[in-house]
Amino acid sequence: MSISPLKTRILLTIDRELLAWVDTQAKAEYRDRNNWIIAQILNVKKEVAPMKKIYNGENFDITVVIDLQDVVIPAKSYTEVVIPENVTFNSDSFYVQEEGNFYAKYENCHSGADIEIYTN
Repeated sequence: MSISPLKTRILLTIDRELLAWVDTQAKAEYRDRNNWIIAQILNVKKEVAPMKKIYNGENFDITVVIDLQDVVIPAKSYTEVVIPENVTFNSDSFYVQEEGNFYAKYENCHSGADIEIYTN
């Protein structure tokens, strides 16, 4: 059986007691064992780093750097990104790459986003 280049095969070795517990949990949620394990992994990922909606309030595109990854947000548009916990705007891990004095608004965002970015 071939596997898509976008997927990765994982081999998991667990003891019989844990396997029985996984099967019980999966059965209770009407899932098979593999789907239940994948769902648990995805749930942990969501808990660790939830998605945040960022709004670019400017009339030009901006490039936001988050944890060394560039994210282009078009003018007056939203994007959803993962922002690690305890990372604040204008730090080494979260900033706008373009020149200018940018600030982030976290509360009372009229756009409905979690964070709005503007220039002074």
